[in-house]
Amino acid sequence: MPINHEQFMEFVVDYESKCDAIFEDRKEAYSIEGDRLSQFFELAADERITPMKALLDMAKKHFSMAMNLAKNGTTDLRLWNMCCMDLRNYALLLAAVAHDERVQGTPGPIATKLMGRPVLVKEDPEDAI
Repeated sequence: MPINHEQFMEFVVDYESKCDAIFEDRKEAYSIEGDRLSQFFELAADERITPMKALLDMAKKHFSMAMNLAKNGTTDLRLWNMCCMDLRNYALLLAAVAHDERVQGTPGPIATKLMGRPVLVKEDPEDAI
């Protein structure tokens, strides 16, 4: 029997809670002075690419894993959940980088500082939200 809307929404709430727990668990490991995006900006500066490109390159691994799981007919929910949760979290990180670039100027304040470029700040950052 297919999942109904109520069951789907319960699944989503539970899944989101698990994904949020992953973000919380990785907070210290992936933050520099409380900045959750700084490692992507530093990688971007080192590679002379945008932070968005750096993040997308890292997310490709998880998308490739999902493609392989599907191609191989994998039914192991542990593997699917690990892959899908990471993809969901990368999507949120991508949204945060896009927001940072829009609010602060392209390609973001930390990346521009690391690349030796001036930081462009919009007149009213609230307009960008």
